[in-house]
Amino acid sequence: MSETIYTQKPGKYHVQKTVGGWVVVYVQDEHTSRNVDGGRIHESRQNAYAKAKRLNDRLKNILAATGMAEAYFDGYTAGVNVEDEGYSLYIQKEGMPPHFAMDFNTLEEVEQEMRDSFFPQPINWHKVKPEQI
Repeated sequence: MSETIYTQKPGKYHVQKTVGGWVVVYVQDEHTSRNVDGGRIHESRQNAYAKAKRLNDRLKNILAATGMAEAYFDGYTAGVNVEDEGYSLYIQKEGMPPHFAMDFNTLEEVEQEMRDSFFPQPINWHKVKPEQI
């Protein structure tokens, strides 16, 4: 039996042609992908690509809007803040002080660090409004 090999970059959302339209999938690794939105079929290719772009650029869009983002998993909180020269990333357990804090120059470095962390992929980032802190 031959194995399916996905040639798209792992860890990203991609658009694939299917019967009746286009679907957005998340490629986990070269042998695993899963549908987004339960396999919803987009009749328009442009709508599918726009959805994939929104999902791939979620952290960038949130930071542009509020300057802060958080993700949650198993009692842990990961937070990203926009600083004067780059970005700061912290990971903490519940109300404890951060056990990991690091500064980065680019957003790509932050995303790579989070891909290498124990957080499940894809990471679901949430907006943090500074007035709610």
